[in-house]
Amino acid sequence: MDDLQNESRRLELLHTLRILDTPPDPVFDGIVRLACRIFDVPMAAVTFVDRDRQWLKARVGIDFCATPREDSFCTWTIRENRTLVVPNAAQDSRFSQNPYVCRPPGIRFYAGAPTRLAGGERMGALCILDIRPRTLSIADQEALGTLSDLISDALQLRVAHAALAEQAETLLRIVGSAGEGIIVVDPRGHFILFNNRAEELLGRGAEDVSLEKWSEIYGVFREDGVTRFPAGDLPLARALRGESTNHVPLIIRSARMGRDVKIEVSGRPIRGPEGIQVGAMVTFGEVTSFRAEQARLAGEARTDPLTGLANRRALEERLALHAAEASRGRKVAVLMADLDHFKRINDSAGHAEGDRVLRQAAEAFRGTVRSTDLVARYGGEEFCVVLPDAGTKEAVEIAEKLRRRVNGAVGPAELTVSIGVASTEALGLLPARELLEAADRALYHAKVGGRDRVEVAEPHG
Repeated sequence: MDDLQNESRRLELLHTLRILDTPPDPVFDGIVRLACRIFDVPMAAVTFVDRDRQWLKARVGIDFCATPREDSFCTWTIRENRTLVVPNAAQDSRFSQNPYVCRPPGIRFYAGAPTRLAGGERMGALCILDIRPRTLSIADQEALGTLSDLISDALQLRVAHAALAEQAETLLRIVGSAGEGIIVVDPRGHFILFNNRAEELLGRGAEDVSLEKWSEIYGVFREDGVTRFPAGDLPLARALRGESTNHVPLIIRSARMGRDVKIEVSGRPIRGPEGIQVGAMVTFGEVTSFRAEQARLAGEARTDPLTGLANRRALEERLALHAAEASRGRKVAVLMADLDHFKRINDSAGHAEGDRVLRQAAEAFRGTVRSTDLVARYGGEEFCVVLPDAGTKEAVEIAEKLRRRVNGAVGPAELTVSIGVASTEALGLLPARELLEAADRALYHAKVGGRDRVEVAEPHG
Protein backbone atom coordinates (compact mmCIF):
# COMPACT_ATOMS: atom_id res chain seq x y z
CA MET A 1 0.00 0.00 0.00
CA ASP A 2 2.85 2.38 0.84
CA ASP A 3 4.46 1.70 -2.53
CA LEU A 4 1.18 2.52 -4.29
CA GLN A 5 0.81 5.74 -2.31
CA ASN A 6 4.41 6.73 -3.01
CA GLU A 7 3.98 6.04 -6.72
CA SER A 8 0.77 8.05 -6.81
CA ARG A 9 2.55 10.96 -5.14
CA ARG A 10 5.53 10.61 -7.49
CA LEU A 11 3.29 10.75 -10.56
CA GLU A 12 1.43 13.75 -9.15
CA LEU A 13 4.71 15.63 -8.74
CA LEU A 14 5.89 14.59 -12.19
CA HIS A 15 2.76 16.02 -13.77
CA THR A 16 3.08 19.18 -11.66
CA LEU A 17 6.45 19.78 -13.32
CA ARG A 18 4.66 20.07 -16.70
CA ILE A 19 7.78 18.77 -18.37
CA LEU A 20 6.35 15.81 -20.29
CA ASP A 21 6.07 16.32 -24.06
CA THR A 22 7.77 19.71 -23.91
CA PRO A 23 10.20 20.99 -26.59
CA PRO A 24 13.96 20.36 -26.32
CA ASP A 25 15.81 22.22 -23.59
CA PRO A 26 19.45 23.31 -24.09
CA VAL A 27 20.31 22.45 -20.46
CA PHE A 28 19.23 18.83 -20.75
CA ASP A 29 20.60 18.51 -24.29
CA GLY A 30 23.98 19.78 -23.11
CA ILE A 31 24.12 17.27 -20.24
CA VAL A 32 23.47 14.23 -22.45
CA ARG A 33 26.10 15.37 -24.94
CA LEU A 34 28.55 15.83 -22.08
CA ALA A 35 27.73 12.35 -20.74
CA CYS A 36 28.46 10.77 -24.12
CA ARG A 37 31.83 12.49 -24.25
CA ILE A 38 32.85 11.77 -20.63
CA PHE A 39 31.94 8.07 -20.71
CA ASP A 40 32.70 7.48 -24.39
CA VAL A 41 29.29 5.97 -25.16
CA PRO A 42 27.20 6.26 -28.34
CA MET A 43 23.89 6.81 -26.52
CA ALA A 44 22.64 8.85 -23.58
CA ALA A 45 19.26 10.16 -22.45
CA VAL A 46 17.37 12.10 -19.80
CA THR A 47 14.20 10.14 -19.07
CA PHE A 48 11.00 10.68 -17.12
CA VAL A 49 9.00 7.66 -16.05
CA ASP A 50 5.26 8.27 -16.42
CA ARG A 51 2.39 5.96 -15.46
CA ASP A 52 2.51 3.83 -18.62
CA ARG A 53 5.51 5.11 -20.52
CA GLN A 54 9.04 6.38 -20.35
CA TRP A 55 9.54 9.71 -22.11
CA LEU A 56 12.93 10.99 -23.26
CA LYS A 57 13.37 14.72 -22.64
CA ALA A 58 16.87 14.74 -24.19
CA ARG A 59 18.69 12.06 -26.15
CA VAL A 60 21.82 11.36 -28.20
CA GLY A 61 22.14 8.36 -30.54
CA ILE A 62 18.55 7.25 -29.92
CA ASP A 63 15.88 7.61 -32.61
CA PHE A 64 12.77 7.21 -30.43
CA CYS A 65 11.34 9.63 -27.83
CA ALA A 66 9.26 7.24 -25.73
CA THR A 67 8.96 3.57 -24.78
CA PRO A 68 6.36 1.53 -22.92
CA ARG A 69 7.15 1.67 -19.21
CA GLU A 70 7.34 -2.11 -19.02
CA ASP A 71 10.29 -2.01 -21.46
CA SER A 72 12.07 0.78 -19.61
CA PHE A 73 15.47 0.25 -18.00
CA CYS A 74 14.98 3.46 -15.99
CA THR A 75 11.93 2.02 -14.23
CA TRP A 76 14.37 -0.28 -12.44
CA THR A 77 16.63 2.66 -11.63
CA ILE A 78 13.92 4.63 -9.84
CA ARG A 79 12.85 1.51 -7.96
CA GLU A 80 16.33 0.91 -6.58
CA ASN A 81 17.03 4.58 -5.80
CA ARG A 82 20.71 4.30 -6.71
CA THR A 83 22.89 4.21 -9.79
CA LEU A 84 21.98 1.06 -11.69
CA VAL A 85 24.70 -0.57 -13.81
CA VAL A 86 23.88 -3.37 -16.27
CA PRO A 87 27.17 -4.59 -17.84
CA ASN A 88 25.46 -6.94 -20.35
CA ALA A 89 21.69 -6.76 -20.69
CA ALA A 90 21.62 -9.90 -22.84
CA GLN A 91 22.86 -11.88 -19.84
CA ASP A 92 20.64 -10.14 -17.25
CA SER A 93 17.37 -11.96 -16.54
CA ARG A 94 15.58 -8.64 -16.05
CA PHE A 95 16.40 -7.39 -19.54
CA SER A 96 17.39 -10.34 -21.75
CA GLN A 97 13.92 -10.44 -23.37
CA ASN A 98 13.60 -6.67 -23.63
CA PRO A 99 12.76 -5.71 -27.24
CA TYR A 100 15.43 -2.99 -27.20
CA VAL A 101 17.96 -5.69 -26.33
CA CYS A 102 16.69 -8.39 -28.68
CA ARG A 103 16.13 -5.99 -31.54
CA PRO A 104 17.77 -2.75 -32.68
CA PRO A 105 19.38 -0.86 -31.24
CA GLY A 106 20.57 -4.01 -29.44
CA ILE A 107 21.38 -2.45 -26.07
CA ARG A 108 23.97 -4.30 -24.01
CA PHE A 109 25.38 -1.81 -21.52
CA TYR A 110 23.17 0.46 -19.41
CA ALA A 111 23.98 2.72 -16.49
CA GLY A 112 21.40 5.09 -14.99
CA ALA A 113 21.48 7.52 -12.06
CA PRO A 114 18.08 8.63 -10.72
CA THR A 115 16.99 12.28 -10.86
CA ARG A 116 15.23 13.52 -7.73
CA LEU A 117 13.23 16.41 -6.36
CA ALA A 118 14.11 18.03 -3.04
CA GLY A 119 11.89 15.57 -1.15
CA GLY A 120 13.72 12.60 -2.66
CA GLU A 121 10.97 11.73 -5.15
CA ARG A 122 12.51 10.08 -8.23
CA MET A 123 11.27 11.45 -11.54
CA GLY A 124 13.46 9.50 -13.96
CA ALA A 125 17.13 9.06 -14.74
CA LEU A 126 20.18 10.19 -16.62
CA CYS A 127 21.32 7.09 -18.45
CA ILE A 128 24.18 6.10 -20.75
CA LEU A 129 24.01 3.11 -23.11
CA ASP A 130 26.19 1.09 -25.45
CA ILE A 131 25.69 -1.77 -27.89
CA ARG A 132 28.81 -3.41 -26.44
CA PRO A 133 29.07 -4.96 -22.96
CA ARG A 134 31.19 -2.93 -20.55
CA THR A 135 31.62 -2.02 -16.91
CA LEU A 136 31.52 1.28 -15.02
CA SER A 137 33.98 2.03 -12.24
CA ILE A 138 32.89 3.41 -8.87
CA ALA A 139 34.48 6.74 -9.78
CA ASP A 140 32.53 6.86 -13.05
CA GLN A 141 29.34 5.92 -11.24
CA GLU A 142 29.89 8.88 -8.93
CA ALA A 143 30.54 11.11 -11.96
CA LEU A 144 27.28 9.94 -13.55
CA GLY A 145 25.53 10.70 -10.26
CA THR A 146 27.02 14.19 -10.27
CA LEU A 147 25.61 14.82 -13.76
CA SER A 148 22.21 13.52 -12.69
CA ASP A 149 22.35 15.94 -9.74
CA LEU A 150 22.60 18.79 -12.27
CA ILE A 151 19.35 17.58 -13.78
CA SER A 152 17.82 17.30 -10.30
CA ASP A 153 18.83 20.93 -9.65
CA ALA A 154 17.21 21.99 -12.92
CA LEU A 155 14.04 20.14 -11.94
CA GLN A 156 13.98 21.77 -8.53
CA LEU A 157 14.39 25.16 -10.19
CA ARG A 158 11.41 24.29 -12.36
CA VAL A 159 9.43 23.46 -9.21
CA ALA A 160 10.41 26.82 -7.72
CA HIS A 161 9.38 28.64 -10.90
CA ALA A 162 6.05 26.80 -10.91
CA ALA A 163 5.48 27.78 -7.28
CA LEU A 164 6.33 31.41 -8.05
CA ALA A 165 4.01 31.35 -11.06
CA GLU A 166 1.23 29.97 -8.88
CA GLN A 167 1.88 32.63 -6.25
CA ALA A 168 1.91 35.31 -8.93
CA GLU A 169 -1.37 33.99 -10.31
CA THR A 170 -2.88 34.02 -6.83
CA LEU A 171 -1.60 37.56 -6.27
CA LEU A 172 -3.06 38.67 -9.59
CA ARG A 173 -6.42 37.19 -8.61
CA ILE A 174 -6.28 39.06 -5.31
CA VAL A 175 -5.24 42.31 -6.99
CA GLY A 176 -7.86 41.78 -9.68
CA SER A 177 -10.63 41.53 -7.10
CA ALA A 178 -9.30 44.29 -4.82
CA GLY A 179 -11.70 47.03 -3.81
CA GLU A 180 -9.21 49.75 -4.80
CA GLY A 181 -7.88 50.59 -8.22
CA ILE A 182 -4.26 49.51 -8.65
CA ILE A 183 -2.02 50.54 -11.55
CA VAL A 184 1.65 49.66 -12.03
CA VAL A 185 3.88 51.01 -14.81
CA ASP A 186 7.45 50.34 -15.90
CA PRO A 187 10.10 53.11 -15.93
CA ARG A 188 8.89 54.28 -19.36
CA GLY A 189 5.30 54.62 -18.21
CA HIS A 190 4.00 51.50 -19.96
CA PHE A 191 1.22 49.76 -18.04
CA ILE A 192 2.24 46.47 -16.38
CA LEU A 193 -0.80 46.02 -14.13
CA PHE A 194 -4.24 47.59 -14.45
CA ASN A 195 -6.72 45.82 -12.20
CA ASN A 196 -10.49 45.47 -12.64
CA ARG A 197 -11.38 48.18 -10.14
CA ALA A 198 -9.04 50.64 -11.88
CA GLU A 199 -10.79 49.94 -15.17
CA GLU A 200 -14.18 50.36 -13.51
CA LEU A 201 -13.34 53.69 -11.86
CA LEU A 202 -11.53 55.16 -14.87
CA GLY A 203 -14.13 53.96 -17.36
CA ARG A 204 -11.60 52.21 -19.60
CA GLY A 205 -8.68 49.79 -19.43
CA ALA A 206 -4.96 50.17 -20.05
CA GLU A 207 -4.30 52.24 -23.17
CA ASP A 208 -0.96 52.29 -24.99
CA VAL A 209 -0.62 56.09 -24.91
CA SER A 210 2.13 58.45 -23.86
CA LEU A 211 2.18 59.94 -20.37
CA GLU A 212 1.30 63.37 -21.80
CA LYS A 213 -2.12 62.05 -22.90
CA TRP A 214 -3.14 60.34 -19.66
CA SER A 215 -5.34 63.23 -18.46
CA GLU A 216 -7.06 63.54 -21.80
CA ILE A 217 -7.61 59.81 -22.39
CA TYR A 218 -8.89 59.07 -18.89
CA GLY A 219 -10.80 62.34 -18.42
CA VAL A 220 -8.92 63.54 -15.33
CA PHE A 221 -9.91 66.91 -13.83
CA ARG A 222 -9.08 68.87 -10.73
CA GLU A 223 -11.54 68.89 -7.83
CA ASP A 224 -13.57 71.67 -9.42
CA GLY A 225 -14.53 69.27 -12.22
CA VAL A 226 -13.68 71.99 -14.76
CA THR A 227 -9.90 72.28 -14.93
CA ARG A 228 -8.09 69.48 -16.73
CA PHE A 229 -5.46 67.95 -14.42
CA PRO A 230 -1.99 68.47 -15.97
CA ALA A 231 -0.66 65.04 -16.97
CA GLY A 232 2.78 65.80 -15.57
CA ASP A 233 1.31 66.48 -12.12
CA LEU A 234 -0.70 63.24 -11.87
CA PRO A 235 0.35 61.07 -8.89
CA LEU A 236 1.51 58.31 -11.27
CA ALA A 237 3.68 60.74 -13.25
CA ARG A 238 5.14 62.12 -10.03
CA ALA A 239 5.81 58.58 -8.77
CA LEU A 240 7.75 57.94 -11.99
CA ARG A 241 9.89 60.93 -11.04
CA GLY A 242 10.57 59.35 -7.64
CA GLU A 243 7.98 61.32 -5.62
CA SER A 244 5.43 59.89 -3.20
CA THR A 245 1.92 61.35 -2.90
CA ASN A 246 -0.99 60.69 -0.56
CA HIS A 247 -4.74 61.04 -1.10
CA VAL A 248 -4.61 63.43 -4.06
CA PRO A 249 -8.24 64.31 -4.96
CA LEU A 250 -9.24 63.99 -8.63
CA ILE A 251 -12.39 63.97 -10.71
CA ILE A 252 -12.77 61.31 -13.42
CA ARG A 253 -15.29 62.11 -16.15
CA SER A 254 -16.41 58.53 -16.74
CA ALA A 255 -18.70 57.83 -19.70
CA ARG A 256 -19.03 54.21 -18.57
CA MET A 257 -20.37 55.18 -15.13
CA GLY A 258 -22.43 58.02 -16.58
CA ARG A 259 -21.23 60.53 -13.99
CA ASP A 260 -18.21 62.28 -12.58
CA VAL A 261 -16.31 60.01 -10.20
CA LYS A 262 -14.44 61.51 -7.27
CA ILE A 263 -11.34 59.54 -6.33
CA GLU A 264 -8.32 59.93 -4.07
CA VAL A 265 -5.00 58.70 -5.44
CA SER A 266 -1.76 57.77 -3.66
CA GLY A 267 1.42 57.14 -5.63
CA ARG A 268 4.77 55.52 -4.89
CA PRO A 269 7.96 54.81 -6.86
CA ILE A 270 8.92 51.12 -7.04
CA ARG A 271 12.59 50.40 -6.33
CA GLY A 272 14.71 47.29 -6.82
CA PRO A 273 17.14 45.74 -4.32
CA GLU A 274 19.86 48.29 -5.13
CA GLY A 275 17.50 51.23 -4.73
CA ILE A 276 17.21 51.74 -8.48
CA GLN A 277 13.70 52.77 -9.55
CA VAL A 278 12.10 50.03 -11.64
CA GLY A 279 8.62 51.49 -12.01
CA ALA A 280 5.79 53.24 -10.21
CA MET A 281 2.36 52.46 -8.84
CA VAL A 282 -0.80 54.18 -7.69
CA THR A 283 -3.74 52.99 -5.63
CA PHE A 284 -7.04 54.82 -5.61
CA GLY A 285 -10.63 54.52 -4.52
CA GLU A 286 -13.87 56.39 -4.90
CA VAL A 287 -14.43 59.03 -2.24
CA THR A 288 -16.98 57.85 0.32
CA SER A 289 -20.33 59.58 0.71
CA PHE A 290 -19.03 61.28 3.86
CA ARG A 291 -16.05 62.69 2.04
CA ALA A 292 -18.23 63.55 -0.94
CA GLU A 293 -20.46 65.58 1.37
CA GLN A 294 -17.40 67.31 2.79
CA ALA A 295 -16.29 68.10 -0.75
CA ARG A 296 -19.77 69.41 -1.58
CA LEU A 297 -19.71 71.77 1.38
CA ALA A 298 -16.18 72.87 0.54
CA GLY A 299 -17.27 73.40 -3.06
CA GLU A 300 -20.15 75.61 -1.95
CA ALA A 301 -17.67 77.73 -0.01
CA ARG A 302 -15.78 78.27 -3.26
CA THR A 303 -18.75 78.75 -5.61
CA ASP A 304 -20.67 81.90 -6.45
CA PRO A 305 -24.32 81.05 -5.68
CA LEU A 306 -25.80 83.27 -8.41
CA THR A 307 -23.75 82.14 -11.41
CA GLY A 308 -22.35 78.78 -10.31
CA LEU A 309 -18.86 80.01 -11.19
CA ALA A 310 -15.88 79.86 -8.88
CA ASN A 311 -15.92 82.66 -6.33
CA ARG A 312 -13.16 85.05 -5.35
CA ARG A 313 -11.73 82.66 -2.75
CA ALA A 314 -11.46 79.80 -5.24
CA LEU A 315 -9.94 82.15 -7.80
CA GLU A 316 -7.22 83.37 -5.45
CA GLU A 317 -6.36 79.81 -4.38
CA ARG A 318 -6.10 78.62 -7.98
CA LEU A 319 -4.15 81.63 -9.15
CA ALA A 320 -1.67 81.22 -6.28
CA LEU A 321 -1.11 77.63 -7.40
CA HIS A 322 -0.50 78.61 -11.02
CA ALA A 323 1.71 81.53 -10.03
CA ALA A 324 3.87 79.10 -8.05
CA GLU A 325 4.04 76.79 -11.07
CA ALA A 326 5.22 79.75 -13.15
CA SER A 327 8.43 79.72 -11.13
CA ARG A 328 9.14 76.33 -12.76
CA GLY A 329 8.80 77.76 -16.25
CA ARG A 330 5.04 77.42 -16.81
CA LYS A 331 3.15 80.46 -18.09
CA VAL A 332 -0.09 81.83 -16.71
CA ALA A 333 -2.31 84.72 -17.77
CA VAL A 334 -5.27 86.48 -16.15
CA LEU A 335 -8.25 88.25 -17.73
CA MET A 336 -10.19 90.79 -15.68
CA ALA A 337 -13.54 91.60 -17.32
CA ASP A 338 -16.27 94.10 -16.46
CA LEU A 339 -19.73 94.41 -18.05
CA ASP A 340 -19.98 97.97 -19.39
CA HIS A 341 -22.79 100.18 -18.02
CA PHE A 342 -24.26 97.26 -16.08
CA LYS A 343 -25.71 99.63 -13.47
CA ARG A 344 -28.13 100.94 -16.12
CA ILE A 345 -29.73 97.47 -16.37
CA ASN A 346 -30.29 97.26 -12.62
CA ASP A 347 -31.64 100.81 -12.52
CA SER A 348 -33.97 100.47 -15.53
CA ALA A 349 -35.05 96.81 -15.46
CA GLY A 350 -34.52 95.83 -11.84
CA HIS A 351 -32.15 93.53 -9.99
CA ALA A 352 -33.91 90.35 -11.16
CA GLU A 353 -33.09 91.26 -14.75
CA GLY A 354 -29.59 92.19 -13.68
CA ASP A 355 -29.14 88.76 -12.12
CA ARG A 356 -30.40 87.11 -15.31
CA VAL A 357 -27.84 89.06 -17.35
CA LEU A 358 -25.05 88.04 -14.96
CA ARG A 359 -26.03 84.38 -15.36
CA GLN A 360 -26.05 84.79 -19.15
CA ALA A 361 -22.62 86.39 -19.02
CA ALA A 362 -21.33 83.54 -16.85
CA GLU A 363 -22.54 80.99 -19.42
CA ALA A 364 -20.93 82.99 -22.23
CA PHE A 365 -17.60 83.02 -20.40
CA ARG A 366 -17.82 79.34 -19.49
CA GLY A 367 -18.64 78.35 -23.05
CA THR A 368 -15.77 80.33 -24.57
CA VAL A 369 -12.71 79.44 -22.51
CA ARG A 370 -10.69 76.21 -22.61
CA SER A 371 -11.41 73.20 -20.40
CA THR A 372 -8.24 73.91 -18.39
CA ASP A 373 -9.20 77.54 -17.63
CA LEU A 374 -10.98 78.80 -14.52
CA VAL A 375 -13.77 81.39 -14.73
CA ALA A 376 -14.72 83.19 -11.53
CA ARG A 377 -17.11 85.92 -10.53
CA TYR A 378 -14.83 88.46 -8.91
CA GLY A 379 -17.57 90.69 -7.55
CA GLY A 380 -20.60 92.59 -8.82
CA GLU A 381 -20.40 92.61 -12.62
CA GLU A 382 -16.69 91.76 -12.67
CA PHE A 383 -15.40 88.40 -13.88
CA CYS A 384 -11.91 86.95 -13.82
CA VAL A 385 -10.44 84.15 -15.95
CA VAL A 386 -7.24 82.24 -15.09
CA LEU A 387 -5.48 80.86 -18.19
CA PRO A 388 -2.78 78.30 -17.29
CA ASP A 389 -0.04 77.71 -19.88
CA ALA A 390 -1.11 80.78 -21.86
CA GLY A 391 1.13 83.56 -23.13
CA THR A 392 0.08 87.11 -23.97
CA LYS A 393 -0.94 86.39 -27.57
CA GLU A 394 -3.15 83.44 -26.64
CA ALA A 395 -4.67 85.35 -23.72
CA VAL A 396 -5.58 88.30 -25.99
CA GLU A 397 -7.16 85.92 -28.52
CA ILE A 398 -9.33 84.38 -25.81
CA ALA A 399 -10.22 87.84 -24.47
CA GLU A 400 -11.34 88.98 -27.93
CA LYS A 401 -13.49 85.86 -28.29
CA LEU A 402 -15.12 86.67 -24.96
CA ARG A 403 -15.72 90.28 -25.96
CA ARG A 404 -17.39 89.25 -29.22
CA ARG A 405 -19.42 86.53 -27.50
CA VAL A 406 -20.83 88.92 -24.90
CA ASN A 407 -21.62 91.68 -27.37
CA GLY A 408 -25.19 91.17 -28.55
CA ALA A 409 -25.50 87.69 -27.02
CA VAL A 410 -25.90 88.75 -23.40
CA GLY A 411 -28.62 91.04 -22.05
CA PRO A 412 -29.59 94.13 -24.01
CA ALA A 413 -28.14 94.57 -27.48
CA GLU A 414 -26.04 97.51 -26.31
CA LEU A 415 -24.32 95.53 -23.51
CA THR A 416 -20.56 95.26 -24.00
CA VAL A 417 -17.58 94.10 -21.96
CA SER A 418 -14.15 95.56 -21.28
CA ILE A 419 -11.23 93.22 -20.55
CA GLY A 420 -7.77 93.66 -19.07
CA VAL A 421 -5.04 91.08 -19.76
CA ALA A 422 -1.96 90.33 -17.63
CA SER A 423 0.52 87.52 -18.28
CA THR A 424 3.72 86.27 -16.70
CA GLU A 425 5.15 86.07 -20.22
CA ALA A 426 4.98 89.87 -20.49
CA LEU A 427 5.39 90.86 -16.85
CA GLY A 428 7.74 88.18 -15.55
CA LEU A 429 7.25 86.23 -12.33
CA LEU A 430 4.71 87.94 -10.09
CA PRO A 431 2.81 86.90 -6.97
CA ALA A 432 -0.84 86.09 -7.63
CA ARG A 433 -2.05 89.32 -6.04
CA GLU A 434 0.20 91.49 -8.23
CA LEU A 435 -0.88 89.63 -11.37
CA LEU A 436 -4.52 90.38 -10.49
CA GLU A 437 -3.65 94.02 -9.85
CA ALA A 438 -1.93 94.25 -13.24
CA ALA A 439 -5.00 92.82 -14.99
CA ASP A 440 -7.20 95.26 -13.06
CA ARG A 441 -5.04 98.20 -14.19
CA ALA A 442 -5.33 97.02 -17.79
CA LEU A 443 -9.12 96.80 -17.33
CA TYR A 444 -9.13 100.38 -16.07
CA HIS A 445 -7.30 101.51 -19.21
CA ALA A 446 -9.84 99.64 -21.34
CA LYS A 447 -12.65 101.50 -19.57
CA VAL A 448 -10.93 104.87 -19.87
CA GLY A 449 -10.08 104.17 -23.50
CA GLY A 450 -13.73 103.87 -24.51
CA ARG A 451 -14.96 100.49 -23.20
CA ASP A 452 -15.80 97.42 -25.34
CA ARG A 453 -12.11 96.72 -25.82
CA VAL A 454 -9.16 94.59 -24.66
CA GLU A 455 -6.07 96.14 -23.07
CA VAL A 456 -2.82 94.38 -22.13
CA ALA A 457 -0.86 95.20 -18.97
CA GLU A 458 2.66 96.41 -19.69
CA PRO A 459 5.67 96.14 -17.36
CA HIS A 460 6.20 99.11 -15.03
CA GLY A 461 8.88 101.57 -16.00
